Amino acid sequence: MPDELVRTVSALRTALIAITLGVAAVGCSTSDSPAPDAELREDAESPVPGADEAMDELFDLPIHAYMFTAVEQATLRNAHEILVEECMRDLGFSFTRGEPQEVDPLSVAAFGPQSNYLGRWHVDAEYAAENGFSHPEELLRQHEEEMFDGRYEEGAGGELRDLRIDHQGQTYDAAVAALQGFPEGAETPSGDPVPEWGCEGWAETELDEGVRIIGVEEAQAGEVPTPLGESPVATQISNDSQEEAAADQEVLDAEAAWRDCMADSGYPGEDPDTVGSGRDTRVDSDDTEAAVRNVECREEAGLTETYLEVLSRIQERDIAANETALRERAEEMEAVLERAVDLTSR
Repeated sequence: MPDELVRTVSALRTALIAITLGVAAVGCSTSDSPAPDAELREDAESPVPGADEAMDELFDLPIHAYMFTAVEQATLRNAHEILVEECMRDLGFSFTRGEPQEVDPLSVAAFGPQSNYLGRWHVDAEYAAENGFSHPEELLRQHEEEMFDGRYEEGAGGELRDLRIDHQGQTYDAAVAALQGFPEGAETPSGDPVPEWGCEGWAETELDEGVRIIGVEEAQAGEVPTPLGESPVATQISNDSQEEAAADQEVLDAEAAWRDCMADSGYPGEDPDTVGSGRDTRVDSDDTEAAVRNVECREEAGLTETYLEVLSRIQERDIAANETALRERAEEMEAVLERAVDLTSR
């Protein structure tokens, strides 16, 4: 990312601390939840509450410069919700947007500010000693409770009802169609036509001019969508680099050394990707002793460090090869973030 973009986005990220908190990989909280101390957030090196400095440094990868943090993602979600409400009300529907989403420090601590902690129990012995090959029970329980994001409830027949829509019967069905954009041709109380892709799609394109929504035919033809606040090229680089790094000989050699270490510790036949995961393993996910030994063997074999070094090299290569596309989308994302900050700070 160009230096001027880095400076601008960094300034916006600092401003976001005082405006909103973010949503992490799983679990979110609403405004009723206690927020971390603001002074501590402002003094912290990372603007994302719950982030761990040591983990951030370990999992600092080149591609993250082209991806939003949890704070920024939440700002976009909250701004999107504001626009959805505007659209639905313009169509004459009784619609009240959901509560603003806030950061969940516990979730950020587990998954990272950019969902970048690749299995914290693999690298943090203290975390592994407390949770085994998993996460805190509180986080897992919270994830189950918030599966519907606080905006939906499950009906008696298993169907989901959108709590933001204050209608019943056919009017409720029409509101859902207007929200989602299908079925097409929904009648609206105002008599105005539903925007293409519904109010949710309209809000995305209104907030992010770079958004590209595609249909089934385009997807089957291999076309790629551009989601709100995301860079498809960055996502592809992230995914492809992980696959390539996993097959790199340096990484394979480190994995072999890990297997020897684990076998010598009484855990033969295990694989670093599946140990304690519940599949292709004889180690229980709550086996804290095995989890700690896994961390120690990874350190002795240099597995995590080797993998991340190889991963960084691959990403640097692919970023250089896609510099123009990444830069152009980064500029669009900067504008998106500015609009989101403006909407959510009114």
